[in-house]
Amino acid sequence: MKSHTITSIVRNTSTRSLSRAFAGLDPDQIYDLELSPRLRCSTVGRIDCAAGQRFHSDLATSISGQWIDRQYWPYTRVLRDWLKDAGVTNIWSEWEFRSHRRVVGYCDLLVKGGPNARGVVEVKLVNNLPEVPPSDDQCQVGGSAIQRL
Repeated sequence: MKSHTITSIVRNTSTRSLSRAFAGLDPDQIYDLELSPRLRCSTVGRIDCAAGQRFHSDLATSISGQWIDRQYWPYTRVLRDWLKDAGVTNIWSEWEFRSHRRVVGYCDLLVKGGPNARGVVEVKLVNNLPEVPPSDDQCQVGGSAIQRL
């Protein structure tokens, strides 16, 4: 029996289908952590899976206290500072949810403390945060949250 990841499901589902499924749903909380335009690297805002994978790998590495690529340091630093200021006491990166045999979920960060007792954090690097997150992002966070329950 092959397991699918939430990310692979999202990437293999049409945007139109996801948009219909998540129409009218509003996320509980969205945080926009702004950085100075001077700190932005050239990969931010472009759709580039390889750059996104490198960023998320470096995010996980930085959470464990290790050195990372300097182009991603400002982003991980701002995020870590915000989590600390929000009262987060524990952070696990690339947390794997295996509560279902056929779907595996990974979230960018699983946190304890802060705005809620626990939370799933999905990190996106974008130039402009939309009013409502794209339906594929909502599906990814929702799938991880469901796996957590």
